[in-house]
Amino acid sequence: MKKLLIMLLFTGVVLSCAGTGGNMTGIEKNSESVIPGSGDQGGTDDFSDVIGVEWKLTEVSINGTATPFSRNTLSNNFSDSFTLTFNGEMLSGRGAPNLYSAPYTLGGNRSISTLIMRSTLMAAIFEPEHLKEHDFYIYMQYIHSWRLSGEILELSSLLDDSREVILIFEK
Repeated sequence: MKKLLIMLLFTGVVLSCAGTGGNMTGIEKNSESVIPGSGDQGGTDDFSDVIGVEWKLTEVSINGTATPFSRNTLSNNFSDSFTLTFNGEMLSGRGAPNLYSAPYTLGGNRSISTLIMRSTLMAAIFEPEHLKEHDFYIYMQYIHSWRLSGEILELSSLLDDSREVILIFEK
């Protein structure tokens, strides 16, 4: 019975991905997006300072308004959630509770794009209160620019519904 249930769940996930053309979120990526004035925001243009570091998500803002998510309010059960590491041409990390990875490419003017993300398929029985793993993956899938200032990494995403999401990570 347990094997049948797992097989049905797996089939449902595969079929839902197939119904969106392989795009797990059903949102089309806008590769033409650029943060206005991103060239003069300060920080460094050297992405090598980002590579090999485990970054932890500390804040999320949508259209310039901070969301209730804060790493400081996460319970100990989620202390290792929402991480990010860039290695070579791959980014990877932990959601809540799944592991994820994706190839990425860098462009000029601090642009970055992520190819199709993949993740493990553990059921998220408990999730952090103010950020669902699925939403985090959508935001990560549609990053289009980066900014590094000291020990703070900001990734910007632009979703098809025109929401600009800023993900703030710290070392």
